[in-house]
Amino acid sequence: MKIRLNLVGYEKLPSTPVIIASKHQSAWETVVLFAFLAKPTVILKRELLWIPLFGFYIQRLGMITVARSKEQSSEDFRQFLKDAEAAVHAGHQIFIFPEGTRSQPGCPGTYRSGVGSLYTHLKIPVIPVALNSGVFWPRRGFLKKPGTLTLEFLDPIQPGLPRREFMRTLEEEIESHSNALLPQGVQKNGEK
Repeated sequence: MKIRLNLVGYEKLPSTPVIIASKHQSAWETVVLFAFLAKPTVILKRELLWIPLFGFYIQRLGMITVARSKEQSSEDFRQFLKDAEAAVHAGHQIFIFPEGTRSQPGCPGTYRSGVGSLYTHLKIPVIPVALNSGVFWPRRGFLKKPGTLTLEFLDPIQPGLPRREFMRTLEEEIESHSNALLPQGVQKNGEK
């Protein structure tokens, strides 16, 4: 079984700090995407710190953790923005999954407000990322399917949009391009 990679738009990634906002369909992109980023600082769910050994490495690597919105205090939120700002000043790219969790191919998740907060606070471009990894490496499946996985870096969204317009633009870009990458036979609702 072979999963091949079709990398599109890699030239759109600048070496300067940007926010990279990726579709999240499988475990594949949590590992492989970092091979293409210069100096990533990743935004992760705080509960990942509880995973033995993995949580230790997250802390040691300087990743930024965020609590679920119902658990997050205003102080947690301010620290989240402060940590992201420090990473940008150190020349890092901020990497985030705006949906917060994996979704099935063709099924949009709920885009969380954290990416909008980063966009308005940091005032740097956002590079949306579309992909179809969930077709070949399913969310809750152990077996992988052969085929060509496409990872596409899209045109940057420049700073300055009103927050709601940014959120709408980001979701439309990621979802429309990710859906366009689905093989024939995969319906919009994620079923074959």
